[in-house]
Amino acid sequence: MYAADSFWREAALNSVSPVIAAALGGLVVSLIIQRVQDRRSELRREEERRRTDAERRTQLGLEVMKTAFAFYRRLIEATREEHEGLYKIDLGTLHVQYQDFRIASRVLEEQLRVYLPSGEARWLWHGVVDMLSLRYYRLAHEGSRLGGMITGHSKHPTDDEIPITIREIFPKPEDLKLEDRVQFHNTVMERYEDMLTKLINLIVHGQLEWAGDPVALRRRGSSLGHAN
Repeated sequence: MYAADSFWREAALNSVSPVIAAALGGLVVSLIIQRVQDRRSELRREEERRRTDAERRTQLGLEVMKTAFAFYRRLIEATREEHEGLYKIDLGTLHVQYQDFRIASRVLEEQLRVYLPSGEARWLWHGVVDMLSLRYYRLAHEGSRLGGMITGHSKHPTDDEIPITIREIFPKPEDLKLEDRVQFHNTVMERYEDMLTKLINLIVHGQLEWAGDPVALRRRGSSLGHAN
């Protein structure tokens, strides 16, 4: 009787084992397939995040360039008119344009603070705005107001609030106390271009210097030369 029981027990086990093996095998295959599908979904989400981030950075970079160059162009036109003596500068219109520029600049500065919280981009944009503001004040408000602005901006190279990688880009006091108006214009505008180039590189590429296609921000024919 014992031998018979052992025989039927063994037979039952042998018949059940393939079923269990098949069930376990199907479970393992299902888990593998699910893992592959989850990984694919994760990769698609990551790719979508990268694409969205790249689009956001590109759009922000374009908005920075648009805001900076809109007022920069008006400043260049006003400076040429002043230098060549061809037209009377309409400071009333320039004042309105400057106020619009400052409003748009403040909005962009807040966006940079949120999107790029390290502070480098925000302070570079602050410097770009500073340079255009200095040139505007040299045209429209030369005197104590310009002097106060120069004094304030001259402190930036030693300001602990500004990231150390950015401080050295800001002009030093001697760079802003030039008596020659043309030299002042060219010095300020060169610093403006350097800051804006680094800012666009930082926004779009994530680094101050970019070895790929450079951002074409250098002036072509906008220098006023060396006349007094």
